[in-house]
Amino acid sequence: MDVLTEKMKEAHGRGTDAGMREGEEYRQKLSALLAKHNVRPWMSMVGALGQLPLWLTFFFTLRHVTRPGAGLGFETGGLLWFEDLTQPDPYYVLPVMTGFSMYGMVALGDAGTSKALADQDEKQRMMRNMMKGAAVLMVPATYWFPTGVFIYWISTNTFGVVQTVALRQPIIRSTVGMPPLPGAPGSPGTTGLLGMTPAQAAAALPKAGPNTDVSLRGSQPLAPRERDPVVAKKKKHRKRR
Repeated sequence: MDVLTEKMKEAHGRGTDAGMREGEEYRQKLSALLAKHNVRPWMSMVGALGQLPLWLTFFFTLRHVTRPGAGLGFETGGLLWFEDLTQPDPYYVLPVMTGFSMYGMVALGDAGTSKALADQDEKQRMMRNMMKGAAVLMVPATYWFPTGVFIYWISTNTFGVVQTVALRQPIIRSTVGMPPLPGAPGSPGTTGLLGMTPAQAAAALPKAGPNTDVSLRGSQPLAPRERDPVVAKKKKHRKRR
């Protein structure tokens, strides 16, 4: 994907008709590659949008049921120093734990990458840093929330961290039928979905020359462009020699 995207940008950057046509060819090859492996980039947005209303529902419901005087037993439902789940944490331990667990989730990234900062461009790094900053600012911004809300947040964030770490283990990925992570250390599964490392895939990608047509279904060289006057002139010159 990176190779095809870079070639597409390079072709479009020329600003010529030939460059535009070449860029469109690379765009079609990229689309074909995604379709071949059943990859839908927009599905990642669907997952995020699907979780947002669920998260908001839990948050506002907990804010409602943990309000003082609700009469639902949350006043004595806690433990240790936060027995009353309707009151803020007097020692700010739970807000700090929530911010720390959120920071850990952002730093780890998702379970589909072997390294937190692997293969990230400048925009992705900027977004990650912004989310890290939000995790830090979350502590002073939410310290006054009822402790019952923090119990939910800490539980959810901790589960997310454990899930990410677990799904990066080769034995667990193999057990649940997930493909190996590219470049995973200490395991033979250092190949991606194409059966090769990213570097090998880039090296194996056929080069699109003036007399070749590269296709994802197989690269087949085309015959020389006999009608090209430059090519015809060169051939005629060779015959004379």
